[in-house]
Amino acid sequence: MARVMNDQTGYYSIGYKPSASASKGARGEPRFRQIAVRVTRPGLTARFHSSLYVEEQAQPTPASGNQRLAAAVSSPFAIPNVRIRISTTFWNAGAPAGSILDTVLQVDARDLNFSTESDGRRKAVFDILAVIYGGESKPLDTFDKNYTVSLTPDGYRTALADGLLQRLELAVKKPGAYQVRGAVRDRQADRIGTASDFVEVPDLTHGGLALSGIALSASAGGASLVRYHPGQTVFYACRVLNARPGADGSIHVEVEATLFRDRKALGSSRPIVVDGKDQPDRKRLLVADDFRLGTALHSGDFTLQVTAVDKNAPVKRDTAIQSIDFEVAEME
Repeated sequence: MARVMNDQTGYYSIGYKPSASASKGARGEPRFRQIAVRVTRPGLTARFHSSLYVEEQAQPTPASGNQRLAAAVSSPFAIPNVRIRISTTFWNAGAPAGSILDTVLQVDARDLNFSTESDGRRKAVFDILAVIYGGESKPLDTFDKNYTVSLTPDGYRTALADGLLQRLELAVKKPGAYQVRGAVRDRQADRIGTASDFVEVPDLTHGGLALSGIALSASAGGASLVRYHPGQTVFYACRVLNARPGADGSIHVEVEATLFRDRKALGSSRPIVVDGKDQPDRKRLLVADDFRLGTALHSGDFTLQVTAVDKNAPVKRDTAIQSIDFEVAEME
C-alpha cells in the first residue's frame, strides 16, 4: 500500500486532441494512430496508451439538473459547493429483521439561497438524492426528494445554526460494509454538494462482543443531530451486543467514552458498568450517557469513541470499539 501511495504522490496528466480533419482517414473511417511520449527531465517517467482510434466526438447536450445530481452522487470526488454531512449508524433489531442502517443527512443552510417572501418568511428550494450501496455496485436503495421550505425568522436562524436534516432507514439482512452517498442541489443558485459515509455491520452469529452504532442528540431520546455548539450538552446512546453471562449468570461490561479531535484525546468519561439488570434484552444492552462540550472549543470536526470491555469474555473477544464523527460550530 505504501508503494502504491508513493507512486501516486505527484504527476501531470496531459491530454491531446487532434483537429477534426486529422481524425478521419481517406474514406471517412476513424484513423488509427501510434503514440509515443518521451520526457527529458531526469527522474520522471511517462505512462501512456501506445495507440488509439481517433473518433469525432459528438457535441454533448446540456445536462438537466436531475442528471447532474445523479452524476454527482455517483462521482468518487466530493463537491463542496453546498456543504452536507452524512452520518450512518447501524442498529441490530434481532431476527428476523436483522440490522437497520440509520442515516442522518444534514444540509448546511448557510450554503442555500433563501429568498425573502412578502410576509418575511425565508424560502429555499432544493433536491436531495441519496444512494445506499452494499458489497456490489448495484444500489440497495435510493432516496430522491424535492423540497420547498418556508421558514419563520426564528426557524431560519435555527436552520442556519443546526442545518436542515433528513433521516433515512434501511433494513439489511447481511453483515458487511455499506456506503451511503448523498447529493444536494440548490435550485435557485444551481449549486451542488456531495458527501459519503461508510458503516460496517458486524457478523453477530459468531458470538463476539460488538457495539451498535452511536446515536447523538441534544436531549435524552431526542432526534439525531450531527452539529453541536460550544458549551452544549450532547447525549449519546448505543447497545452492547453479545455480552457473555458469567458462571452465575451475571453480566459485567464496562463502557468508556472518549472525545477526540485530530486524533488527539481530549478526555474520557468514567467507565459505566452494565450488568443487564432491568433490561428487557440481555443480548442488546442499552447504554446511555452525556457529556458537555467546553465553552472554549473552536469550530471543527470531532469524534466520539465508545469502548466496551466484557469482563466475562475471553481476552481475544472481550473488547468492542465504535465511533461517530460530528461537527462543533460556533454560534454566529
